[in-house]
Amino acid sequence: MRWVHAIVLVTALVSTGLSAAQDWRNIYHGNEIPSAGYVDMPLVVTLNDGSWLCVMTTGPGEEGNTGQHIVSTRSTDRGETWSDLVAIEPAIKEPGHESSWVVPFHVEHQGNSEFGRTYVFYVHNGERVTEVPDREDSLRYRVDKIGWYLYRFSDDAGTTWSEPTRIVIPLTWADMNNTFSGEAQMFWGVDEPIAIEDRVLIAFTKIRRHLVGSTEGWVLESSNLLTETDPSKHKWRLLSNGQTGNSKTWRGLRSETNFAGTQAEHDITKLSQPGRLMMMNRTDKGVISVCWSSDGGETWTEPEAATYADGSVIRNPRANTKVWTIEPGKYLLWFHNHGGIDFNNRNPGWASAGVEHDGEILWSQPEILLYDNDPKARISYPDLIVEDRRYFITETQKSVARVHELDRSLIEGMFMQFDNALNTPTDSIEKPGSVSLHEEEGLTISASVSAGAREADSIIAECASQFGARWSIKWHGIDRIEIELRENHEVVSWLSDPIPIESDLPLHIVMTIDGGPRLLTLVINGKLHDGAGQRQYGWARIPDSFDQISLSPSSRDEVVVFGRPLTTSEALELYKASRP
Repeated sequence: MRWVHAIVLVTALVSTGLSAAQDWRNIYHGNEIPSAGYVDMPLVVTLNDGSWLCVMTTGPGEEGNTGQHIVSTRSTDRGETWSDLVAIEPAIKEPGHESSWVVPFHVEHQGNSEFGRTYVFYVHNGERVTEVPDREDSLRYRVDKIGWYLYRFSDDAGTTWSEPTRIVIPLTWADMNNTFSGEAQMFWGVDEPIAIEDRVLIAFTKIRRHLVGSTEGWVLESSNLLTETDPSKHKWRLLSNGQTGNSKTWRGLRSETNFAGTQAEHDITKLSQPGRLMMMNRTDKGVISVCWSSDGGETWTEPEAATYADGSVIRNPRANTKVWTIEPGKYLLWFHNHGGIDFNNRNPGWASAGVEHDGEILWSQPEILLYDNDPKARISYPDLIVEDRRYFITETQKSVARVHELDRSLIEGMFMQFDNALNTPTDSIEKPGSVSLHEEEGLTISASVSAGAREADSIIAECASQFGARWSIKWHGIDRIEIELRENHEVVSWLSDPIPIESDLPLHIVMTIDGGPRLLTLVINGKLHDGAGQRQYGWARIPDSFDQISLSPSSRDEVVVFGRPLTTSEALELYKASRP
């Protein structure tokens, strides 16, 4: 047999008995975190007593409106309920008093022994700037990324907060050449500070062109915050990036060669090797920037595109990307898995598991972590809490913030991609039926194609039915796979990324239709297709008009039908099992 050709004709649908439990990935199933309207960056630290303290930016109306300020709230039941909001900085509904982009840092051995001490760092419009010169558009009054870097602390679980202390940030080239010609600084940060031995590091982004254009990364260091409890005695310096510190020439972390444009929202991760750090940040080139330091952040490598373990580029739009340390040597990456270049298309949120190897991180093939029923929703600025092998994540779409418990098996499955042991799914269907996308169900088809069996436009597998949508998997030419869904007169067609023509290698295809986020994905020879740098997406959305999808057991060993959407990790298990 030169190719797999499985034709399944279903004349009467029989229920498969499949029922999708409540899909925990749907953000509407999370627990809401209180806010004052607009809400951003709900970041959490765990206090000494095990409770959670969440801080965030909030305010009336939309992002950047007058009255934007920072707040805290506490949960003692892992995010199921939250205390009333406490204003860290008050909401002053007059232009020029904005406080924003708060990030927390917990020190367990300071402050009250029951709670420890929590510091918060944020941007405050201390210059009382009310409008931006030389702007005539609607952004003229966006002044929430202008001013001073302040911090406060709480020793009573966020009930009260200290008076603010200012970190004076030295002027650099970005400031001297910014929209205000150095008279005011523009910057913001999303990085939660990290401790490295006796030092504390905070990454942030300086802005040269208002609102967030021509940006570059910087790192602040305190040499004594962990040992000194009086903020007036804290010592801060701006790490040099290997330069002299001349304000006219001192440049931040940025690559003109690989990215130019916008490089923002810098995020530091500590690796296991002493002094070894990783910095990741978003760009406007459809990829994530990464660079490395071996001397504790004093100098960095040239930023370049982050890649998966197989060497392919990790794709992400102009949206927040975040890395968390699960345990020493294990990490989790948040991103959006497509090559957009603007602020849109942040749904769904994806994750990749990372393992440390030779001073760098190898990233797994990704999984869908969270989604919204509205494709236009912008899920972003998450934080992760890990407790007793339970995983919780916060997120916001700018109007509602929530916390969700993740399925541990999904996270651990991504780490298992690096193992040699097989855990192949065996729950293929045994009788004909259908699945309902409206009920968040789905299906997966796994097919193996023998070496040299490429024949242009030939069918690999298909399922026809008088009820529900029919589907087919076929060759499009000899270097791409085409998926077609057809119901009545409506057709959805999607092509794979180009497949290298290697006649001596077999091909393994896993096509999944996931009714929760309503996505069609393809994993071919162990690689989740993502557009391969040639188009924005490697996955497709299924229109709401499609509901019932036909399926039936295959009569061929080379084609296996599952009455549920497999995870990417399970698809990789099938691929590993197919190899000789």
